[in-house]
Amino acid sequence: MALVRRIPLQPELNLISRRRIFLGISAFVVLASIVSVLVQGLNFGVDFRGGILMEIRTKGPADIAELRAEFNNLDLGDVTLQEFGRPTDVLINVQEQEGGEDAQMLAIERIKAALGDRVEQYRRTEFVGPKVGEELKRAGIIATLLALGGIALYIWLRFEWHFALAALLALTHDVIGTVGFFSVTQLEFNLASVAA
Repeated sequence: MALVRRIPLQPELNLISRRRIFLGISAFVVLASIVSVLVQGLNFGVDFRGGILMEIRTKGPADIAELRAEFNNLDLGDVTLQEFGRPTDVLINVQEQEGGEDAQMLAIERIKAALGDRVEQYRRTEFVGPKVGEELKRAGIIATLLALGGIALYIWLRFEWHFALAALLALTHDVIGTVGFFSVTQLEFNLASVAA
């Protein structure tokens, strides 16, 4: 009970007097997000653009720079490496190779040969074709729009119109800001990002 008494009943947080500052920050975030998406776009993962995805666990901490240099010598096109979770976990994305499924399998074998005995475990290896990637992209956009539409409908019916309008603006602000964050940082945007 003593802890409750220490919390002031009327906190001195005068946020309304600083509304212009906060509105300016929000406007900047939305504008920067839109510009970033239009200028550099999103870093779509293999789920959307097609290609090879490999998840590996190395025996010791992975040297991303060294691996990147080795993969650049393999002439596989665009190869991105990303450490995730532990220093030993690496995500490898390789653009789709020309020549169908045989070319993809050959690329996977070349990557495994370049990795050698540094790998403790191949956690997963996947190939996504560009047609499937386009379908997933379209389905992801539709799912996101339907979810936002359902949330917007609920908010509009649940609250008085001026509160609903403010909540819808906040929802739009948050979605634009999140997509902008992915664009600015160039973090991989995949199906898990859409679900989140």
